[in-house]
Amino acid sequence: MRDLTQGNITSILLRFAIPIVFSRVFQLCYNLADTRIIGSALGDSSLAAISASSTFYQLLLTFLTGLTSGFAIVVARYFGAHDERPFRQAVAGTFRWGLFIGLSLTVLSLLSLPWMLQLLNIDAALLPESRTYIQLVLFGLILSALYNLCAGVLYGVGDSFTPLIFLIIGTTGNIALDILFVMVLPWGVAGAAVGTVLAQGFTAVGCLLYMLLHYPSLRLQKADFTVEPAITTDLLKTGFSCGLMQSMISLGSLTLQITINGLGETYIVAQTAARRISEILMMPFLALASAVGTFTSQNLGSGKLQRVRAGYQQSIVLLWAWCAVVLIISYTVSPWLVQLITATQSQATIDAAVLYLRVDTLFYFTLPLIIVSRQTLQSLGEQITPVISSGIECVGKVIIAFTLARQIGYLGIILAEPIVWFIMVIPLLISLKKRMPPAK
Repeated sequence: MRDLTQGNITSILLRFAIPIVFSRVFQLCYNLADTRIIGSALGDSSLAAISASSTFYQLLLTFLTGLTSGFAIVVARYFGAHDERPFRQAVAGTFRWGLFIGLSLTVLSLLSLPWMLQLLNIDAALLPESRTYIQLVLFGLILSALYNLCAGVLYGVGDSFTPLIFLIIGTTGNIALDILFVMVLPWGVAGAAVGTVLAQGFTAVGCLLYMLLHYPSLRLQKADFTVEPAITTDLLKTGFSCGLMQSMISLGSLTLQITINGLGETYIVAQTAARRISEILMMPFLALASAVGTFTSQNLGSGKLQRVRAGYQQSIVLLWAWCAVVLIISYTVSPWLVQLITATQSQATIDAAVLYLRVDTLFYFTLPLIIVSRQTLQSLGEQITPVISSGIECVGKVIIAFTLARQIGYLGIILAEPIVWFIMVIPLLISLKKRMPPAK
């Protein structure tokens, strides 16, 4: 456990965020392993099949990740206040509600899958493999929820290293299982899905057991599950706000996928590659924002409001420096990265993915203001504005993309994101100015 209410702020944020960066990278590798191995062993058609439907799974997973990050904000606040009884109740409520919601989403997603596959406008030739893959990975949704619950609690008490270790182990196992089930046995796309689910299960159970063995204060008793109504309300309010915020972002991507699916295999694979690379490049944004969220919550619970302001400001400066690095990567090695991820030999696919990256990264400087502001507002107890901003992103991205795609094709889809970034940051900055503790 780590107390974030004392010490050098920049050092604290970096030490907390760096393991999260690697955690997110290895979590992303679950999908990258499928992408690379399927692209190499089965070809672009099978890769397009899993890409066409995987956005539905990502939507559900993003909601659960947001939900658990909201729970972690509450856990961190009680941990920072150094009050053990409500802290243990917050942890108990986190697992009770997180597992219930995760199981409910698993059942509902499987029941609604036929309708969702039809909505995604997947080409008939790709549909059989798409259905096989998505059905299997949805069974692993509850395992992802369990891991994220454990990771969220550990983040809340200042431990960002333990989740990283288990993700490294799980990702390594996932790659090995994909090679076994796809390239050796061979089970096709079903093998990639089974490998991912098995690796997720090991990661979740392993992280839970380690947490219980090494943190006595997290070994919950029956009495801890009698949670005060105020704590339950705080958990659900913050958790659903963060979950809705994150899922609205993914919902916009899901809706865009419908348009991209209609453009054909070349653009499906190009979008998959570009989004995977973008997710890697955005890891520092998300990791530092997560660090700021825990930092803000602990210091808010401890009453150290000036550290809250300083943490926000220093994180923005750090991420603007990263934006410069991203531009260099985008304009030098992006074609190689596209080939590395997809194993495609299509120059048209490579060119489309590179165009996406080189346009979007020009506007990345707005992302620190968006991502860190949302997380800071959530930690300060403002749940409405981040959801409104994410709603603007979801609706605006779809409207702009549909409008421009008719005029200029795939470039219109690319431009939708930068345009909407400039719109959605406005309410965040206005709300943050009102909420942020005043400077001395």
